[in-house]
Amino acid sequence: MITLMGFMFLVTSALLGYIYSPRLDSAPPRWVHFAHGLLLFLYQTFDAVDGKQARRTNSSSPLGELFDHGCDALACAFETMAFGSTAMCGRTSFWFWVISAVPFYCATWEQ
Repeated sequence: MITLMGFMFLVTSALLGYIYSPRLDSAPPRWVHFAHGLLLFLYQTFDAVDGKQARRTNSSSPLGELFDHGCDALACAFETMAFGSTAMCGRTSFWFWVISAVPFYCATWEQ
């Protein structure tokens, strides 16, 4: 549940970026940049806490670890979208960022 909540923070961040800058080439409002930073911080915090909580309550399982790593792999894509909105990189260079995130996606999924 902690993992899913953390993942939802990143989905929200990516959606905010897409709503306020759909082509990723215009500047979103300043509060969107602040929201990106805050939501990324919350995702990272929840991602770090979920494993510790599972070990502490002795409820860790291979399925939980798979779900956690799957969310982390998908987080690479959503964070790329949020970054594209913040950097105003446009659609052409956005695909460069997506392609450069593929190794991180694969490495996270492999774990």
